[in-house]
Amino acid sequence: MTDPDLDIDGDVYVFPRYLAGTTGIGDPALEPLMQLGWELTHDDLGNAYLNAPDHKVRLGFLPEGDDDGLWRINAYADRFGPPAWGVSFNDSCPTEFVTAFTTALAQAYQDGTEHYLAQPDPTDPNSPPSTRSPL
Repeated sequence: MTDPDLDIDGDVYVFPRYLAGTTGIGDPALEPLMQLGWELTHDDLGNAYLNAPDHKVRLGFLPEGDDDGLWRINAYADRFGPPAWGVSFNDSCPTEFVTAFTTALAQAYQDGTEHYLAQPDPTDPNSPPSTRSPL
């Protein structure tokens, strides 16, 4: 039984927006890459896939996936090889975060492979600790 005093009738606005989680649609996050002419395909389950023209970057928006990984993005040095890097955003991640990532990825893709497939420099003190040389 429902309680009319506690039931919410209408829209609920959460502020700041990122606390509300995903919008459940992928359009805003797909847009920066679609503007570059990336190929959009769908499967029969309702998942969407974007492929870079050279097939070295692939994005999946997977609302009908087997787990909570709503977004999966991978980059490949060789389009037939294993991913050079990958990132996954779960179904609690705000679409705005994914849109910020795909916007940065779109710019890096336009700038060239050295910008999105750059190898970490183990001698650079600003590189992540896992890539620094122990010597």
